[in-house]
This record gives sequence, structure tokens and C-alpha cells, in this order.
Amino acid sequence: MTLQDILAGYLRIQRRSEKASPEVLRKTFVNVGPLILLLSITDNQTLFGRRGTGKTHVLQFLASKRQEEADLAAYIDLSNLGSSGSIYADTRRSVSERATRLLVDTLLALHDGLLDAVLQDSDKFDLSIFGPLLDDLAKAATRVQVTGNVEEESRIGVASTSSDEVKLGAAISERPSLGINASMGGTRKEEIDVRSKVSGTPSYVLHFGEISAAIQAIEKQLKGRRLWVLLDEWSNLPIDLQPYLADLIRRTLFILKGVTVKIAAIEYRSDFAIKLSRGGYIGIELGADVTTDANLDDFMVFDNDVTKSGQFHRQLLWNHIKEGTEVASDDVTDADELIRRSLASE
Repeated sequence: MTLQDILAGYLRIQRRSEKASPEVLRKTFVNVGPLILLLSITDNQTLFGRRGTGKTHVLQFLASKRQEEADLAAYIDLSNLGSSGSIYADTRRSVSERATRLLVDTLLALHDGLLDAVLQDSDKFDLSIFGPLLDDLAKAATRVQVTGNVEEESRIGVASTSSDEVKLGAAISERPSLGINASMGGTRKEEIDVRSKVSGTPSYVLHFGEISAAIQAIEKQLKGRRLWVLLDEWSNLPIDLQPYLADLIRRTLFILKGVTVKIAAIEYRSDFAIKLSRGGYIGIELGADVTTDANLDDFMVFDNDVTKSGQFHRQLLWNHIKEGTEVASDDVTDADELIRRSLASE
């Protein structure tokens, strides 16, 4: 393998994990220290790390790993929520309207993620069973009520007609005879027309208990296996709405024993809770509701640990050259040899 081959291989490496296929992500993943073992525990966790440290790669690899082990895993990219994401950041709208729309879009993304996972492993998950349960989740997430006046207009109409007719007839034959034909008839028709006129504003109504019950019904069908919800790009959400989404997660997912949630976020751009004056809170308390023992900065950033970071990046480059490109050869067999060749002069 020449230096030009190695450089060509570097240029073919995809910069963003979300652009790569799941197969490439599995083959190029580098497990640093106990990271995957740490994230594989069933506790709810946050995965912190600055941009570019590989949070997306880790969560997508974890989703693939859990699916291989017969669990059901939904990966959700929160930066792609909804078709009208500008609503979240539109401060002219009320916080309740923006937050509700965010919660609805997140639940619909969860529905889509679970449906994709079921279809991906249709031999493990029966769509005839999970399909109706997912429909129930979608219905719970999109329930609408109208705030305003409801007017009813009733109209009762009665129409009646009657007719009486008597006919007499005589007929003479060999024997005298008298025939009498009589007919009487009458009709009565009633019509009742009730009309309702609704004037008001439709709005989403989320019942956390109903949503949690819909998710629990899905989890029960796994029969001992787990449901994994992996939320990526948390910090791309407006910071004032993050606690409300966190509160939905706590009240609908954290309370279920068979569900595990992992959240990937940038620590200094995240806000998980709003403290209330009476002592309560809206959202998630870090350390109490969710563990915070996974931080990719410990492994990926040179300033934190030069040795760990160097080992990780050498192995990552080698995995991409070996699996993601077609330039690997028999004379370059490991990461150290790849780096030596890369730095060697022609």
C-alpha cells in the first residue's frame, strides 16, 4: 500500500456517522475502555461529549448491538423532529404550545423508530402483534381537543298525508252477484335534523398515563426482552423546552421496568430540569433519575488523556481504511503500521 493509497482512503472516510450505513458503523466502531459495557447496563443514562466525539456512532452501534441480541431498540435523532421545527424556536408562541408540539413530534418519532426496528427484524417481531400496539401509541400521541364553543341546532319536521277511498262494484253473471272493493290508506312521516357547529381552536392533549400504558403494552409483548430508546442530538433542541421533554420521558418511560433510555447530549448546552419554588421540579434530575457516568470526552479529547485519545483515533482510522474503503492490503495489517506508513516520506 502506497502513501497515495492511504491518503485516498482517508479522503473516502465519511465525516458524519448519520451518513453511514449501519453495517459500516458496526465494522468501524472502536470500543474504548469499558464504554459499551457501561452503556449496556439497563440503567437510564446520559452520554455526554462535545461535538465530534462520536456520540451518534456510539448510539447507533448500541442500537444495532441490542437488536442482534433480540431486544427492540429505537434510535431517534432529535435534530430531525417534525416538518416545522421552527415552531420550537418561535418565541412569539407560548411555551406550552411549543413544548406540546415538541412532545408530540418526539412520540411520533419514537413510533417510527420502533416500527422500523420491527420491520428490520420481522423474524423476531410479529408485525400483526406490534402493528396495532404502535397504532395505539400514535393515537395517544395525537389526541386532539377543541377549545371553544359548541353550538347545536335542532330541527324537527313532521309531514303527514292521508287518503280514504271506497269503491263499490256490481257484476252480473249467470248468478247475480255484488262485489264491493274498499281501500283506505294513510301515511305519516317525521324528520329530525340535529346539527352541531364547533367554533374554537384544536390543540393536542397528552395524557401521560395513556401514553405510558401504550408503551408498556409494547414492552410486555417482548416477553422478558427489553425496549431501548436511544435519543441523540438532545442539545439541538431549544434549551428552554428541554426540561419539558425530559419530564415526558421521566413520566412515561422511566417508570417502566422493561424500558431503558439513553440520551446523548453536550453538557454545557443541555438543561434537564426546572426547579420549582415549592421544592419540586419539571424534568429529570441528573444523578437521581438518570446516571451521568458516561462521558466521551474522557476517551476522545487529547487534552484529557493523550494516550487514550491517541489509541482511539489510530484504531478508528484503521477500521475505516480496512472496512470503509478498498485500499487495505496485506502489507498493512494493523493501526500502528497504518500510522507509520501515513507519516513516512516517499
